[in-house]
Amino acid sequence: MDTEQFKAYKDRAWAETRSYFAKLRDGQATRADDPQPALAQQFFEIYRDQSGTDVGQEALRHAFMMWGNVGSSEQVDCALATLDAHSPAWADVLSGAANAYARSGRREAFDRLLQALADELTHPRSRSAVYDALGFRALMSDRIADAAAYYRRVVELEADPFEVLQARGALYEIEALQPGQEAPHFHVQTIDGNAIHLLALRGRIVLLDFWATGCGPCWPELPHLRTLRGSYEDAVFFLIGISQDTSDQRLREVIQQERLDWPHIREPVTWSDRLPQLGTLGRLYNVWGIPRTVLIDRNGRIAAKNLRGEVLVEAVRKLTAQ
Repeated sequence: MDTEQFKAYKDRAWAETRSYFAKLRDGQATRADDPQPALAQQFFEIYRDQSGTDVGQEALRHAFMMWGNVGSSEQVDCALATLDAHSPAWADVLSGAANAYARSGRREAFDRLLQALADELTHPRSRSAVYDALGFRALMSDRIADAAAYYRRVVELEADPFEVLQARGALYEIEALQPGQEAPHFHVQTIDGNAIHLLALRGRIVLLDFWATGCGPCWPELPHLRTLRGSYEDAVFFLIGISQDTSDQRLREVIQQERLDWPHIREPVTWSDRLPQLGTLGRLYNVWGIPRTVLIDRNGRIAAKNLRGEVLVEAVRKLTAQ
């Protein structure tokens, strides 16, 4: 399979996945109809056939992304067992693996895996990815000093310019974006030309949802966001979507099709010297990966970050009840 053939296959696979979520939304499908487990296995087979090529590495990344979406941690275990300590591929699979372990209730097992990999991996890019993942998980468990130490290792390794940018952003996040700190102010326009000023939303619970229509893991979050949007008045809870879409038309089509009736801001990620350049809100809130959520309390302070699914719904419920 050459590059163009793989691109066409990949596009069909994700189109099938999006179609499934639309049917699920409309009550025309069940969780058992999810095509991602089978598609993930097909991507993995492409990797096994072409493991030494760019197509193979890209296929492996998409396999792990889909396994992550459905929480297939057992399949992830089997796939990880095929990678050796010298492989650069670890850098491409850890995000999907993290999602798979989290969705299957095996977070501690993934933590143990990361600790082992930090000692075992030899490829600088893979080691950098492990340190980055360890830093993120340390942040999530409020081990701030540990997180800073891991991110400094990423910067010192200089194995991947993108991860160095992320690590520097994480060090900024440690200083300025912790729960309890005031959320960075912004004054922006929605895609419909309406102004949103964060200061004007004081007294409401605010959720910033960073996403994109082409982001596979973002689609399973849409039903939960619709639930939140329909559960509260705007005067109580205010949801803002911040999309990294490059196409305004595509974003508007998905908003209409998926009935995403909340304000949206479009901030495409641009590229310079093959490195991503974040938009204003992306820089303010250190958005190097999506989906990413930032929950802001009535006093304008950060209440929580990176919550998803029912955990996010419950966190909003608790805040609105206070």
